[in-house]
Amino acid sequence: MINVFLSWSGDSSKSAAQVFRAWLPTVIQSARPYMSAEDIDKGQRWSIDLAKQLDDANFGIICLTPDNTTAPWILFEAGAISKSVGRSRVSPLLFGLNFSDLRSTSPLLQFQSTKFDKEEILKLLHSINKASPETERLQNEVLTKTFERSWADLNREITEIDFGLAVKAPSPQPYADKIGNILEELLSTSRTQLNLLRSMEGEGGSDDLEELRERASLLGYIEKMEGEGGSDDLEELRERASLLGAIEKLEADVGSGDIEELRERVALLTKLAARVSPR
Repeated sequence: MINVFLSWSGDSSKSAAQVFRAWLPTVIQSARPYMSAEDIDKGQRWSIDLAKQLDDANFGIICLTPDNTTAPWILFEAGAISKSVGRSRVSPLLFGLNFSDLRSTSPLLQFQSTKFDKEEILKLLHSINKASPETERLQNEVLTKTFERSWADLNREITEIDFGLAVKAPSPQPYADKIGNILEELLSTSRTQLNLLRSMEGEGGSDDLEELRERASLLGYIEKMEGEGGSDDLEELRERASLLGAIEKLEADVGSGDIEELRERVALLTKLAARVSPR
């Protein structure tokens, strides 16, 4: 016989624990699941019985739902069970939750969680079976076949429980991300301009090395600005991006090889460099 302690807190967690308590012995016959709402007799001192069950447990399942991941009672029972059976035999069972929903500071992260889906529940059953006395363990093939026949019933009953799943509205884009996106546009546009000018240099379009250095300096500054997180002035960054976009459009519309016009654009980029200089 293996004693499986089911910890719960809240209505939906209680309902899930009740379903699992009734279902588990149909797959692992040696399992003796216990939950306080069902197994404490009327008139019995619950604190004494609960302490005994925690001490006698061979495996612990913590029924987690969206509304109880930080419930004090859940955390208390999880800690008490782990002291009796060790962390490897305690598994938070996630109903209506993903693994990432547990906070990074949650004490429950020390345990190997199980998400409620077919593959994960089968793994959990194999862990419970492995923790059973050797003389009562089921062969893996037998356990898997029995599970396959019983899974549909468990899944149907669990999916009927309302875990209060709310559709989360997409969070607004962080301010820092907006700045990063604008800087990325600035950098991309500047690289396009510099590559074009380098191409002209290679074709003999300009011999002015100092002018090319100024362009390279502008590109280097914008790269440095991106690496440091840029300015906090979002409006100013938008204006710079708009200015660079206008220059890029002007270049795309030019069909001639007029070097003077291109030099005017370069002069405009140089002004831009002065405008975005560090404060």
